[in-house]
Amino acid sequence: MVIISDARRPSDVEFFQQGAAAHRWQLLTVRIEASAAVREQRGWVYTPGVDDAESECGLDGREWDVLVDNGTDLERLDK
Repeated sequence: MVIISDARRPSDVEFFQQGAAAHRWQLLTVRIEASAAVREQRGWVYTPGVDDAESECGLDGREWDVLVDNGTDLERLDK
């Protein structure tokens, strides 16, 4: 098993889906997300030119095998 903890671009995921590594491992994609409002409550400040770059949002809008909402309380997160 191999865990890639920080894929940021479509090409990162495509390498494991279709590239040289695709025949070696079964891919399970997991996204952990929180809304901008929750992230701001935690101290995040949007920075144009950084937070809208491909490395930060290039994987937005794709389908994921598992989607974790990290913007809720712990009880809901456990479910």
